[in-house]
Amino acid sequence: MKKIQIQKLQYAVVFILLFLFGCARQAKEYDFSKLVDEIVSDKKISVISGKASSAQRNEGIELSFDGNPQTHYHSLWKNERADYFPVTLDYFFEGNDTLDYMVYNPRSDGGMNGNFREVELWIQSNGEQSYKYGDFDFLGKSTPSRIDFTPALVDAKSIRIIVKSGAGDGQGFASCAEMEFFQINPQTFNLKEIFTDESCSELQKNVSRKSIAGIDNPFLRELANYVADGKANDEFRMQEYTAYVSPGITARKNKTSSYGFWDNPTGIFARKGENIIVCVGETEKEKPVLFIQSPDFGFSIPPSAAYYELHSGINKIKAKGEGLMYIAYYTATGTEKPVKIQILTGQVSGYFDMEKHPADEWEQRLAQASYPHFDVKGKYATLNFETAAFRAYVKDPRTLSRKFDDVVRREQVFMGLVKYNRQPKNRLHFQVAKLPDWVGAYASSNYTGFGDRDQKTILSPEISNRDAMIGHLWGIAHEVGHIHQTRPALCWYGTREVTNNIFSLDVTTNLGFPSRLFAESVSVGKSTAGYARENNRYPKAYQDIIESKIAHAACEDVFCKLVPFWQLKLYMHNVLGKEDFYADVYEKIRINPNPTGKLGSNNDGQCQLEFVRIVCDVAQIDFTDFFVKWGFLTPINLGHNNIVITGKAIDEVKKYIRDKAYPPAPDNLHLIDDENYKTMF
Repeated sequence: MKKIQIQKLQYAVVFILLFLFGCARQAKEYDFSKLVDEIVSDKKISVISGKASSAQRNEGIELSFDGNPQTHYHSLWKNERADYFPVTLDYFFEGNDTLDYMVYNPRSDGGMNGNFREVELWIQSNGEQSYKYGDFDFLGKSTPSRIDFTPALVDAKSIRIIVKSGAGDGQGFASCAEMEFFQINPQTFNLKEIFTDESCSELQKNVSRKSIAGIDNPFLRELANYVADGKANDEFRMQEYTAYVSPGITARKNKTSSYGFWDNPTGIFARKGENIIVCVGETEKEKPVLFIQSPDFGFSIPPSAAYYELHSGINKIKAKGEGLMYIAYYTATGTEKPVKIQILTGQVSGYFDMEKHPADEWEQRLAQASYPHFDVKGKYATLNFETAAFRAYVKDPRTLSRKFDDVVRREQVFMGLVKYNRQPKNRLHFQVAKLPDWVGAYASSNYTGFGDRDQKTILSPEISNRDAMIGHLWGIAHEVGHIHQTRPALCWYGTREVTNNIFSLDVTTNLGFPSRLFAESVSVGKSTAGYARENNRYPKAYQDIIESKIAHAACEDVFCKLVPFWQLKLYMHNVLGKEDFYADVYEKIRINPNPTGKLGSNNDGQCQLEFVRIVCDVAQIDFTDFFVKWGFLTPINLGHNNIVITGKAIDEVKKYIRDKAYPPAPDNLHLIDDENYKTMF
């Protein structure tokens, strides 16, 4: 009896110990940063010298291998010559190393001039003739691009990069922050002996606790235990990230500015100097990039972001600065399958995705957020504002996200991106920025920025009166309109703050608010017959342009210059019911070659004349008299770098329209406004 009781006690002790061991394992906190030295990095191969066929003074090729990403090589700034491209860059090595891959790092100062597009690669090894390795397209991206050498290059003596095209004004340029060359660490482990793929998020079926204990590498052993304990299913640390078309490609096709790089937030932030460990699953030809976005920026985000090329397997990164992390997975087609990525270090703060997170979780997720900024991902827009501002001003994330999504979507419809199947899958990004008091909202490449002091106005769901509309809904549409301005043929000299407001008017009036041209009271010198009201922008524009008989480009009031553009919308969309008119105009502009100066007019002048021609062709109406009244067909010379339109060029456009024999527009079309159009025709 006593023996049986002792045995029962022994079993109980064993059971308790096993239970406590299990609890201890479940409660274990993993800190992979302590084992980061067990991950051996690839060997960087030194460049001993370089040579460039074109280089700007003080921006020579040596700056592309000086180890400092804040400096950069740049080709000559003067790029008018027909033979400016190709630009040839030669990098020389000792000749006794093996090269497995190279990484092109674009400039990191926020500029896009010189980002490589099409390149040709040539290789020379010791004692051999150089040979062409291949053709590549880096897409003009601001993120790093990697070329893998398969098989590896043995005893490479030099690599020649022939840059055939690059981003920038005119023909473009060539620039590079760092050109890096690497040999893969020969001690790299076969991760698939332990895990089902390189994301290291699931164990092979034959991997047991016993086999895990036998793994020699402490980091991999700890990682295998982490997965075995079910820790690799964290919502933010382990995600699949979608591929998108590179924003620059879509922008070039649509002749607009670029959309954002924030489609793939991680919900994790890094501290400066922290070791970030990223396990990346199977990738295709084009690789994803991690970037860390500091919140401390002013007018331009890129200088405050650090980009890190990722490859399949385990990546070790030393964070150059603090910030939220994002996966930039932008390719030539955006058709690549999603890539699985597990981020083992950094701190989870979270984000809110309108398509997968229930709205009733909003306050809970905000309460759990530990970083000063927070991401919201909508259908057409991504938002990054201060976490405290979201907590203070946003109770319903659906109303907030819908406001920004609606602006983007409505503008896409208006300009024909939806009709002509040109709508980007990428989202447009809205970002809070630390701005001086004299700066309001602004549009930049890849995003629109708002001052932190304006967050209450911008994030407020209330848009119930005209003042609120003008205060922020108009402002949002205005800045998004800058992104959507079709360049150059609908954004010529003097219209940068004009043609974007066609969008602002369309968005606000479609949401039921009065037209700003009609509702805002402005002082007008004398009574003007024909308009529904005497003191607004319509009669003022009439007096400033038509009565004064000046060229449209010579008018200094951007809202007066907006009037004829909006009158075309009122007549074609509202009176004639041809609601695709502007969509078709934009499409004509997109598919036509960009205007080049002729008959004495410069490019900007030709853009204005081409707009007149396109409007008549799309509408199948002769608007010559209308455009004459509004000064579009008035000679002007504000200098070659501004706008020049000659009488000879105007005569050519008039003849072109006359030969089409279109029916003429109404004589009084220049008097149409937001009220009288209902009864005028």
